[in-house]
Amino acid sequence: MKDVIFTGAKSAMNIAEVSLNFSNEDKKLDIPYDKVAITRRIYRSGENEYKINDKRVRLKDVRELFLDTGVGKEGYSIIGQGRIDEIILSSPKDRRAIFEEASGISKHKYRRDEAGKKLESVNNDLDLIEKELEYKEKDYKLLKTYKENYLKHKDLTNEINRKAFFYLKNKSYDLIKKRDNLKIELGDLDEKITSLESQNTVIKEKLSPFRKDYDLDKQRLEKLLASLSSYEKNIEKAISSLKLNDQKLDYDQKDRERISEILENLESNFIKAGNDLEEKQNNLLSLGQTISEIEKELAVKKEARIRLEEEIKILNEEISQQENAYEAIKTQILDYQVFEKSKAIIDEKRKKDLEEKRLKIARLDAEIKELNTEFEKSKASEEALSSEILEEEDNIRKLAGAINLDTEEINKLAASLNNLKLDLKSLLSDYKIEKNLLENNQGYFYPVQDFLKKTKINGLAGFYLDTLANLISVKTGYEEIIDNLIGAGLQNIVTRSKEDTRELINFVNREKLGRLTFLPIDSINSAVKEKPSEPEVIAMAYELVSYDEKLKGIVGHFLGSTVVVKDIDAAISLSKKIKGYRIISLNLDIINTWGSMVAGTNKNKRSTTNLLNRKKKLVDLENSIKNLNQKQGSLEVKISEVNLDLEKKKASLIALRDTYEKKSEVKKDLVNSLERLKLKIESLSQQRIDLNGGDVDYEDRESSVDIDKLKAEEEELIKILGQKNKDLDEKTEAFNLLKEELITLTNKMEISLRDKSLEENSLANIKNSLEDIRSNKKIQEKLLANLENDLDLSKQKAEELNKSIALYQEETQNLRLVIDELKESLKKREGENIKLIEENQKFEDELKNLDIERVKLSYKLDNANETYKNLEDEVGPYITMSLDDLKEKFKEEEKISPTKSDLINIQKKINEVGFFTETAVEDFDTVDKEVNFIKEQVSDLKNSKADIEKMIVRLEKEMKDEFSRNFAVINKNFTKIFKILFMGGDARLILDSEDFLTAGVEIEAKPPSKSLKSISLLSGGEKALTAVALLFAIFEQNPAPFSILDEIDAALDEANIKRYIEYLKGLSDNTQFIMITHRQTTMQLAEKIHGVTIDDEGMSKLYSIGFVEN
Repeated sequence: MKDVIFTGAKSAMNIAEVSLNFSNEDKKLDIPYDKVAITRRIYRSGENEYKINDKRVRLKDVRELFLDTGVGKEGYSIIGQGRIDEIILSSPKDRRAIFEEASGISKHKYRRDEAGKKLESVNNDLDLIEKELEYKEKDYKLLKTYKENYLKHKDLTNEINRKAFFYLKNKSYDLIKKRDNLKIELGDLDEKITSLESQNTVIKEKLSPFRKDYDLDKQRLEKLLASLSSYEKNIEKAISSLKLNDQKLDYDQKDRERISEILENLESNFIKAGNDLEEKQNNLLSLGQTISEIEKELAVKKEARIRLEEEIKILNEEISQQENAYEAIKTQILDYQVFEKSKAIIDEKRKKDLEEKRLKIARLDAEIKELNTEFEKSKASEEALSSEILEEEDNIRKLAGAINLDTEEINKLAASLNNLKLDLKSLLSDYKIEKNLLENNQGYFYPVQDFLKKTKINGLAGFYLDTLANLISVKTGYEEIIDNLIGAGLQNIVTRSKEDTRELINFVNREKLGRLTFLPIDSINSAVKEKPSEPEVIAMAYELVSYDEKLKGIVGHFLGSTVVVKDIDAAISLSKKIKGYRIISLNLDIINTWGSMVAGTNKNKRSTTNLLNRKKKLVDLENSIKNLNQKQGSLEVKISEVNLDLEKKKASLIALRDTYEKKSEVKKDLVNSLERLKLKIESLSQQRIDLNGGDVDYEDRESSVDIDKLKAEEEELIKILGQKNKDLDEKTEAFNLLKEELITLTNKMEISLRDKSLEENSLANIKNSLEDIRSNKKIQEKLLANLENDLDLSKQKAEELNKSIALYQEETQNLRLVIDELKESLKKREGENIKLIEENQKFEDELKNLDIERVKLSYKLDNANETYKNLEDEVGPYITMSLDDLKEKFKEEEKISPTKSDLINIQKKINEVGFFTETAVEDFDTVDKEVNFIKEQVSDLKNSKADIEKMIVRLEKEMKDEFSRNFAVINKNFTKIFKILFMGGDARLILDSEDFLTAGVEIEAKPPSKSLKSISLLSGGEKALTAVALLFAIFEQNPAPFSILDEIDAALDEANIKRYIEYLKGLSDNTQFIMITHRQTTMQLAEKIHGVTIDDEGMSKLYSIGFVEN
């Protein structure tokens, strides 16, 4: 369309504008104006601007305004000769468009198509929203379950608190009463003991002189008896140690024999592996030589192939040259023969015209020379400009490619950013949950939760480190093993010392927090056992845990002697090899140190697995969130940078395209100029050729051609070509053979290389095996040396123990003699003060009995207190509040009598429901609102879809009705007008199907005195007149505001033109007809004619003559 913009002799313009003015007094156009001006403006940049009455509109608005008026792309207001053929010869389906416009259903069709687009858009939106709804409903169902489970958990927790409270209250009622009675009895007994002790004191004062020496001797006797007992114990201990030493000596000797046997086997395996290594090295050496030989042979063959390829290439080139020479000679011979035949015919005439033609040629040569000079100058300019344009095109292409790459990169980055944000959201949610669990100590027994909370409030958090679960970190995947091994111990409180623990115990008792266990670091010093070397061992349990060095004793207490193996088979096998270890499998089966075996799971046990690794999980989540935040920042910066670069590139592209279009316009002008010069030069050259046709220097040519020599050369070339082709066949055959040999050698080489690779792998395996044997041998030798040392130590220890036993036995004999003498002396003294002693002894015995009674009462009281504490501990795992809070909450409740089974059953239900926080309700409410909102959107879209579908059905019904009605009128008009224009005959329109929405239109025409019906058999004039009849029938039914008829009268004779014009005049009341014609008859019958000429500056000018006025 840029060609319509002025580029004449004056300065070129950047726009072109055209306007059409319509009278709309009959309001045929659906616009509230009596006059309507349609304007289109085209810019050189390719942009278009449309206006209706100077108001800027869209092209769509213009099209909609002229629907059903006959004006438009598919209309019938502009008809040329090509359009006539299109109407007559097009298919019925293609011909239908003009009838739709004429029938007035284009507007309905347009609206239906627009509705169809809206329906498609609604369907797409509906699909997207339904997918979103499906996604949200999955969340909805899950969160609904979470909410329901939270509410169930809340109700069950309240119920278990209530029943646990009354269970404790009912069970402890008699116990509390008994405890109070025991306290009263103890008070009475203490008073009685005090009275007796006073009476006994008086007697003791009388016995004081006697007691002084007596007590000293008695103390001495007690010490001697203690020493005797100590010696006897030492003897028993030494004998026991001796037995154990003998047993160890026996075990060590057996281990020495076993290790010696292992060393012998290792030595045998080492020698065998050495022999295998030597054999593999020899094989490798042999294969290396084979490969070297094949490589040499391959190199020779490849050189031979290259030489043959070069020789074949040279032969092909020589054959090509010879064939070209042969063709040239044949052409020369043929030319000579043709020349000889034609020379005699043209020679006489050529001589007569020669002089005259030479003069004309000289003039033409001068003119051509001048034009060629001008052409070369313009050509040089055009080539330079073309080079610049190509460079611009290349730059535009590169820049457009860069923009596409940037756009793709932005899309990829945006997708990555979106995925990253989703991951970040998920991590933040996990972090929030984990942090909440850690901060609120959720999952711990209520006494532990209450302790952790209240110690922080009361400033006692510095007296302990933390719970054991929070102080250790377990390797991923082994949490259940550590949970099974430590169990409730994970909820124990770790303290630094007994003094700190004492303060905490006083606080627990004062606050009545329930039963807790403390682990003072300074008093727990359990050692860890070394890891056994047996192959069944995966790890020691303490190796699966990371902890501070100061916790080594505590970790050793729980895990120091526990070995982890794969399964129960490995556990049983290992238990037969080692003693004093607890063994656990990955399936949580346990073999205890004393031999008992445990399997399965405790369904009633509250799992503490989720207590482990909380801090580690939190740190991992923090690091992940930090990394994702950094990645998000980097992505956002990257997107910003790429967007900025993209905008710059787009701006550069616009500037480049503008420059390119300007240069293209200049080049176009140059090309047009060159074409005109070229046409002139070709015209003059053709004139010169026409003048000079056949005027070659015949005499020179005749004297320079030796036909016999040419034929001899032809025969020689045939022989040479035959020999060369034979040589080529031989070389090609040799090349193919060489190629097959190369393939064979290559395959052989690949097989050898594969064998070499296999041998090298085998060699590496043997070397690794040798290294393993060496390593194992060193370990066994070290073990043997250690055993030898242990054996020597055990023998030495046995000798020392025997000496100690003999010494202790001698000392025991001497002590017994001294003790007998001292007893005799004490007996003599007791006889001298027998009465006071008996009274004292009576009081002592009575006090002793009372003390025993007191101890029994104290024990009963302690037992009652312990039983009460056990009851508290029994209900502790089931309650989530302190006992004081429970008393306050349920003091007004009606008394019930729950059983332990009731508590267990409710706890099972709580475990089945799982742990959920109050956020589950908030999350569900949020998603519930989102789902309801999306459902409303889906409902609205479905309603919109139904409305659009109803509108389409209604529009299609109206289309059918209007098309049927108007088609019948057009068909009737067509038959009538055809008979008028043809002065007889018959014609009609036929639908090719019964569907008025899709049926094509067939034209059946039968001019007078003709029996044919197919319009393809009509003459050009008959086709044109038939098309005119059809157009006139359409105009009668639905006249367009104007019509341009471009030389449609060219095929009509004078008589038909007059009938055509006369009928046309009858239609001009409703339509303005503009005809383009070269026919004088048409011009004479017109009301006004317009002529277009071109002036000296290349501008078009319009001349008009009105025949009515003149």
